Amino acid sequence: MNPGDKTVLNLAYDGIYTSKGDLFSGVINNYTKILKNYLLAKTKSSLILSKIGGGGFTQGEIYTIYNTNGQLVLRDKLIKLQGVIDISTLNNGVYYLEIIKSEKIIERIKFVHLY
Repeated sequence: MNPGDKTVLNLAYDGIYTSKGDLFSGVINNYTKILKNYLLAKTKSSLILSKIGGGGFTQGEIYTIYNTNGQLVLRDKLIKLQGVIDISTLNNGVYYLEIIKSEKIIERIKFVHLY
């Protein structure tokens, strides 16, 4: 290695490739996870949902986010947000994201917010 070279660390979350980060300048906390019907990407301040196979969101698709105490902390229509959920106001902790379509939970995932 030469001075100034970076050592890159590849990370995985539940066996799915997540991100790269420079080992000596801090690991990037972004990840991407494939759900049953959606692709979920997490950044520092947002969750980004897109439908597998393309297509837009419908009026009947909403998301909810609950904390570990079961308290609803965020809820809105995905069509209004175009799949981008702002989580910058959440405190550090563990949360549960639910995607609801026609009043039925179709996806549920636990995520950690540490910013």
